[in-house]
Amino acid sequence: SGQRLPFPRMAMLAVAGVLIEWGHPLMAMAVTVMFTCYLRPCECFRLVGANLIPPSRLAGRAYQSWGLVVNDALQGIAGKTGCFDEAVLVDLDPWLWPVLAAIKGTVGDQQALWPFTVAQLRHQFLRACMALDLMHLCTHLYSLRHGGASDDLLSRRRPRQEVRARGRWTTES
Repeated sequence: SGQRLPFPRMAMLAVAGVLIEWGHPLMAMAVTVMFTCYLRPCECFRLVGANLIPPSRLAGRAYQSWGLVVNDALQGIAGKTGCFDEAVLVDLDPWLWPVLAAIKGTVGDQQALWPFTVAQLRHQFLRACMALDLMHLCTHLYSLRHGGASDDLLSRRRPRQEVRARGRWTTES
């Protein structure tokens, strides 16, 4: 069927490790960000430096995480549900924060976060899945989005309504 099954967290981390081993650390980070933030591949590849928001020490406890602005209105491309400027926090994975800070320090506000195309990432992602004998998972970059949401639900890291809001799903189904 056309259903995209969720990619398990351990499989995602294994793929990221292989990508790092092969000399593609930013591809590993893109895979991890798609999983953690439930990003559609097109959303991930529209991100520019200005969409990566650092913590604000003066703004209070709720603003101590890194965040992403998805479907930036300045780019004029709405998300799948027609919305602009949707925020996603990288709040439960502080181990990602130093990497996000390093990326933020190397790209300009209007420069793409990733120095590769979605096709190049898809190719390396599938190569890593083959190397790890994970092709039975019906691998697709989109499955990272579903995997992050499923992992947060099953591990009880986030309640159902928060997962739905984070994934920017408009219906319960």
